Amino acid sequence: MRFLKVVQEKDPGRLEASTDRLYEAIFENKVKVADNPSGVLGSLSPSVLDASRVEEYRQQSSSEETKEKVKRDAERLVEEGAFGFPWIEVSRPDGQRLTIFGSDRFEFLADWFARFSFPPL
Repeated sequence: MRFLKVVQEKDPGRLEASTDRLYEAIFENKVKVADNPSGVLGSLSPSVLDASRVEEYRQQSSSEETKEKVKRDAERLVEEGAFGFPWIEVSRPDGQRLTIFGSDRFEFLADWFARFSFPPL
């Protein structure tokens, strides 16, 4: 999560793609982060981030400043009732907000969004 915090701050336009790729590596391909952190982060290169950025962001993710930011985020989430990972926060254009826990809740999330009539683009 610290790595994504750095991406959010340094390269926000790549946050969604980075998150997608990491979710794919962890939840679909079952790459164990603790056993293979390089493999998980390596899934980002070259399509999302080049290898030098992956390494730069990885190093920044170990800084005390980044650790403190993630700690503050975690404290806020606990105050809001979060209790596991992935904890997902989403908002619809009408302002309604939903938080869900678990990678098995995507069908529920799709149904929740489907109940909203999105304006045409």
